[in-house]
Amino acid sequence: MPRGVRGREEERFRNGGILSVRHAVVPTLRGLVACVLACAALAVSCAHAQSPAGTVIPGPDAPPKEAALAAPAGPPPAVAEPSSVIEARPIATTQSAPPSVLQQFTVERLLDDVKITDVAIAFFALVVALFALRVGSAVKRVGRAVQGQHEDSRRAIEAAERAAESARRSAEAAEQTLTTMRDPAERQLRAYVTVKQFLQAPAKDDRENIRGWFLQVAWQNSGATPTQSFRYWAMLREFDGAVPDDFEFTPQGLKDFAGGELSSGATINSPPLYVSPELIEAIQSAGRKVLLLGQADYTDVLGNNVKRETRFCVEVVLLKDPSGAEGLPFSFIYHPQHNYVT
Repeated sequence: MPRGVRGREEERFRNGGILSVRHAVVPTLRGLVACVLACAALAVSCAHAQSPAGTVIPGPDAPPKEAALAAPAGPPPAVAEPSSVIEARPIATTQSAPPSVLQQFTVERLLDDVKITDVAIAFFALVVALFALRVGSAVKRVGRAVQGQHEDSRRAIEAAERAAESARRSAEAAEQTLTTMRDPAERQLRAYVTVKQFLQAPAKDDRENIRGWFLQVAWQNSGATPTQSFRYWAMLREFDGAVPDDFEFTPQGLKDFAGGELSSGATINSPPLYVSPELIEAIQSAGRKVLLLGQADYTDVLGNNVKRETRFCVEVVLLKDPSGAEGLPFSFIYHPQHNYVT
């Protein structure tokens, strides 16, 4: 699945989950805030009602309270009168154990210590606990709903990815099928430039004496469609002794010939190449090797401007009398390299 589509799906999922949480939790939080404010107002009113109405708080300028006992008017007597002697008698007393904490804690004492503010605070705590439970349950429900949406979104994304992968494979299969069908059609309809034959003709002087031979290459388009930008060349190469395997096929400064368009089944001959009597004698006596080689470049009309190339390389072998008395004297043997058609 494309990254942009998946990103949009995840963004939509996140926005949907946030909106679900907001719609579920915001009303509950609003109710909780309203109850908190109501409980706070109730606690303030209860505290105000519990304080006595006639209590007056003294100010900083109020006079101090009078002493409970007045000071004596005169000095104390110098000699105290003897008091009657009281005989101390032991008094038998029974000491009881102090009451325990459980005995001191009674329901009546608890009710006496409870104030209205304590009841308001307890009620407020109960309300907060109830709303906390409600908010928690709402968050759990929203979490389950969001988890369900997440699973649905994940399954939808996976299904979309599988569909995209299947579409991609189908497109690749269709392209391969088209290529398989197109290749045989191109092979059947494209242009093929090959060497039809090697021509040889005697070079005669004014007295009709043979003074060498001319060699030509006949190019032919054996394909079903014409060529475009057809160019070709041919030449003779001489070697003393054996022909090296790494010889340069296309020498520097070689000029080719423009053949233009070569229609289907048409032929064209290269310019004649002269084999002198001296070269013929060198082939006979000194064992000199002569190669006839050439190349054709063109494109076909089927599109894509595919460049095609045809190369040939043959050895010129003297088999008969060069005078021509026995017929054409040369034969052509293909070299192991530089013979192909693309």
